[in-house]
Amino acid sequence: MHSLETGIIVSIAAFFFFSFLTFTFLREGNISKDIINKFEQEKKSYQVGVDKTYNPERSFNILNIIMEGINDGNVE
Repeated sequence: MHSLETGIIVSIAAFFFFSFLTFTFLREGNISKDIINKFEQEKKSYQVGVDKTYNPERSFNILNIIMEGINDGNVE
């Protein structure tokens, strides 16, 4: 009789264990898809020839103009 009870307990434990594994793998798959989508969006925002959302060269140009003005003021 103990083997029947043990079998039931082991089967219930196995069911919960495999349910947890399934949930974990599905969640990891969703996280990976989200990361890939975010990477593609970031890649598009840095590409040349595309309507970019991030323009580091513009801020560098402004910074260079300010630095030239400061340096020219110190030289005179």
